[in-house]
Amino acid sequence: MKKLPAIIARKREIRDRYCAELRGLQGFREVYIDPRCEPVFWFTSFLSDHTDALAAFLRAQNIQTRRFFYPLHLQPCYADGKTACFANQDFRISESTYERGISLPSSFRLTVEEQSYVIEQIRAFYASRG
Repeated sequence: MKKLPAIIARKREIRDRYCAELRGLQGFREVYIDPRCEPVFWFTSFLSDHTDALAAFLRAQNIQTRRFFYPLHLQPCYADGKTACFANQDFRISESTYERGISLPSSFRLTVEEQSYVIEQIRAFYASRG
């Protein structure tokens, strides 16, 4: 527990750097965070118009990413579609966020050099898309 404040601070630094360095890429943006919240950034997540292609590109560069968790109504325990609370509901926003969500490397042990490499590769991916 003594290390927790330092870990949280480091994860915030990582997220802030990603945001600053990747801001302005067409089709790539930060996930909205309500100003009333103070997240610990367990994951550092973004939205991409090209999530699958970006993830594949980064994987080829030995960079691991993670997709967002499935929306609740798509979890296997609700797969039959018969759950009353989900009947006739519109979950387009949840589904769209899931489809576009990507989490980048954000371990508190991530070095500045490793993060620089991730940033360079993401810029290269978007530069290649015109």
